[in-house]
This record gives sequence, C-alpha cells and structure tokens, in this order.
Amino acid sequence: LNISIKFVFLNIIFALTLNFSIFFSLFCFPAYSQNNNSNHVNVLMYHRFGEAKYPSTNIKLSQFKEHIKEIKKDQYNVINLNDAIKAIKNEIKIPDKSISITIDDAYLSVFKKAWPILKENNFTFTLFVSTDVIDRKLSNYMTWDQIRELMDHGVTIGSQTKSHPHMHRLDSEKILHRTVLAYPTYKTQ
Repeated sequence: LNISIKFVFLNIIFALTLNFSIFFSLFCFPAYSQNNNSNHVNVLMYHRFGEAKYPSTNIKLSQFKEHIKEIKKDQYNVINLNDAIKAIKNEIKIPDKSISITIDDAYLSVFKKAWPILKENNFTFTLFVSTDVIDRKLSNYMTWDQIRELMDHGVTIGSQTKSHPHMHRLDSEKILHRTVLAYPTYKTQ
C-alpha cells in the first residue's frame, strides 16, 4: 500500500476531528446542513456492520441500509476523503451537502456486509487500518488481500497506526511516531 507518511498523518487528524459531524448536521441540525456554504463536508464514520455482539461499534444492517437510502437522494454528494481534505484547505470547491464515508478498523464485516452495499451504490469510502491486527491474521479482521481488493475498486486506505492507540491521549509527535511504525507494513503490502 503505497501511502506517504504525510498523507496518512493528515487522514488521521482529519478523521479524528470530523468523524461525528454528519449525524448532527443531517439529523439533529438539518437547517445547518441546508445552508449555502459550499465548501464544507460531513463525515460518516462506521466500524462494524451487522455484528450485534458489539453494540458500541456496530450498526445494524437495516440501519446502514437506511443511511444509504438517505444519502442516495439527489441532494447529497458522496466524495472521497482526499477531496474533503482539499476542500477544507480551500484547494477545491465541493457541492453543498457533501459527505465522506470512513470506516475504522478493517473488521471482516466491512468486506462481507458493508462493501457489497457501498459498491452497489457506487459510494467511495476510506478504510482506516491498524496494521498489527491484519498482520496477526485475526479471524474477525480483513486480510491484506481483501484490503487490496478494496483498493483495486477505488477505496482509499488510511492508517490507524501500527497498534491503534487512543490517539486523543497522545501528542502529535507520538502520533507521527506510531504512524511511521506502520508505514513499512503498508509499503510492503
């Protein structure tokens, strides 16, 4: 996975700061999301799909399908996270009601349950991966081959570092260090 360290670091910071804005702007504050500011983006963040055993990080498939049904409406524009970053930096203009989709942790349910739905609807997304769990080949996580398949279909891969620490507890130097530790794995995979 040929990802530059700078890009990975920007993706991490961006995801941490915007992960929950979509829910509030679309469902709690619809007037805000209907304004004419055309250079903002809302980010939907997911983890697990249809895994009721993990309620704190799971979304029911029926709920996820309702989310997809809502954002399929003509009024929304799903964009790649890279474009969202460029828009926030005022490098490009994006349409009002733009949405980026991110998925954390590379759980197997992403590949088996969410990916078919997202692919069917032609929605781009960014998958954030922690390399340790993939390298350890844990059964509830995707494999490098599955991650490559997503990449081959236009999915952007971002880093959650090597060990997936609670980054809000780390300073920027430690975040960068942990990201750099993951880089050799991305480069070879």
